Amino acid sequence: MIEIPNLKPTSSEVDVREELVSPLLIVLGYDGEEIIRERRLNLGSGIEVRADYVIETGYDNEFALPTNRIVIEVKKPGTTLSDEVLDQAISYASHRLIEAAYVILINGIDMIVYETIGNTPVKILNVKVAEINSKWDLIVRQIGASAMRCYFAGTEIIDIIGAGGFGRVFKVRHKRLGRIEALKVLNPSMEQKSTITHRFNQGAKGLLYPDIHTFVIFTMLEFIEGDHTTG
Repeated sequence: MIEIPNLKPTSSEVDVREELVSPLLIVLGYDGEEIIRERRLNLGSGIEVRADYVIETGYDNEFALPTNRIVIEVKKPGTTLSDEVLDQAISYASHRLIEAAYVILINGIDMIVYETIGNTPVKILNVKVAEINSKWDLIVRQIGASAMRCYFAGTEIIDIIGAGGFGRVFKVRHKRLGRIEALKVLNPSMEQKSTITHRFNQGAKGLLYPDIHTFVIFTMLEFIEGDHTTG
């Protein structure tokens, strides 16, 4: 948990960053190398912007998952966390160099967390800053460093249940639906994506929502408890 700062309506955006956001990220378990402040992004046509924070989990996680990212947009306490602020953050999160899993809007009074997998951002947390400690366990489960290191495409990786030359299969928990599923992820390959996808889809008949997440091809399957068939 954190010590809640006494931010006032007259406090600045810098105050929110230094007194709230940076300490919060450290307590959530992120190290200094994972926290990138004022990340520069080129939007094209000579337009360069800076995201207030980009959080990047590394490849050194237990399951060797791709990097997960969070974009944090900070505003001063007098600024409403409006749709326009969300659109600004989403423009950073959807950048080809970022492709963030979550967007966090925070102004010293409110903190709103959106999951950005899919076409429409989904609000998953809306917390008053004064209530952060009372909702700490929920916050850690959603955006804590340990949770992000086990996150992939809207799921929490629980265990690896199979692996081979073609890919790996994980036991996962769907974070929004709460159900247990199986996740099949292709291993990196030098083949053309069209060839990989064709071969993968040949073995994915009847499976649920095949998708591409940060250039990693995967599909979701129904998880059925039982013994290994190759035992």
